[in-house]
Amino acid sequence: MPRLHIAPRATILVVMGGVFVAHFLEVSIYAAALALMQGVGLGSIGGTPEGDLFDFFYLSLTSFTTLGVGDVVPTGPMRVVTSFEALNGFVLIGWSTAFSFPAMERLWERHRRPARS
Repeated sequence: MPRLHIAPRATILVVMGGVFVAHFLEVSIYAAALALMQGVGLGSIGGTPEGDLFDFFYLSLTSFTTLGVGDVVPTGPMRVVTSFEALNGFVLIGWSTAFSFPAMERLWERHRRPARS
């Protein structure tokens, strides 16, 4: 972050945007793995799926965020993958928070305006 030559508020947006994109990619990778698993017969999606690829992304997102709505559920070996995804998402979201807050605090300290007397 110190090498970024942009305004402090823009730096914060870049950092948070980067974190968001990273989590989006992680969820997408899990969704692709779930689609592949169903394609080779290693589980399926039960509940009330709509029958498109968005179901895999939705299941992956609810698993990654540990939300687990329950309207779309994995069956077979897919349950193990979504369980690991929930654990992985919990750790990565926590790690992102633990990384982002101190980084932003340092940025705010460097760019804090002097108090007026």
